[in-house]
Amino acid sequence: MSEEDVKEKIKSKGYWKIVIRPSTFVEKRILSLKECVDIIRDNKVLLRGWDYPHYDLSKNPPPGENYVEQFFCWEDYGHLEAWRYFQSGQFAHYLAVWEDWNKSFKNGGNISDSKVLHLISTIYLLTEIFEFAARLGTKGYLGDSCAIMITLHDTKERSLVAPEGFLSPNYIAAIPEIPYSVSLNVSDLMGNADDHALAAAKHIFERFNWLSFDENGFKPVQKKLRAKEW
Repeated sequence: MSEEDVKEKIKSKGYWKIVIRPSTFVEKRILSLKECVDIIRDNKVLLRGWDYPHYDLSKNPPPGENYVEQFFCWEDYGHLEAWRYFQSGQFAHYLAVWEDWNKSFKNGGNISDSKVLHLISTIYLLTEIFEFAARLGTKGYLGDSCAIMITLHDTKERSLVAPEGFLSPNYIAAIPEIPYSVSLNVSDLMGNADDHALAAAKHIFERFNWLSFDENGFKPVQKKLRAKEW
């Protein structure tokens, strides 16, 4: 299966598109494709059972003209993704909403056939995204400032769910996609990655009609993730 085939399969259901890039374009910010490979391998985030972005240690990412990439399609476990990292320092990632694919996912004790987004899993993912960006920034691969763009697709009539009894059943998105973008000084990103992840979560959850989301109340969730107590 080609990268384009995987990407089309990802886009057939709910998916995330994540772009992390320096604010200033420099075509050869990263001098070689080998360095691109090393950067992803050495800075991927592993806080739970699956790394972000996933990096297959068994094979080198295939090179393009000015980028390297990897793609994966393990449908039964909800692991479908395709990423590409450019010499300009831009990282682009298509990632399936795992709740749409993982056959073992349960909502309230029953396997869910409806479109859902899991609250805690989303906070985990956003924390990983911003941690990955912070690691790139720490090593100087984003320059002095960067842009992070996250779009959640196929959200219309998708429900936000959590452990039974935690959320009402009325948190449902009415729009087809939810974009979020932020421009950050790299020093701010490095020192406040978790806070920026929760700001992104707040933006997304408000579009599910959860207007009372309290960022401070979920900092312990991030601490447990970082302590690998999930």
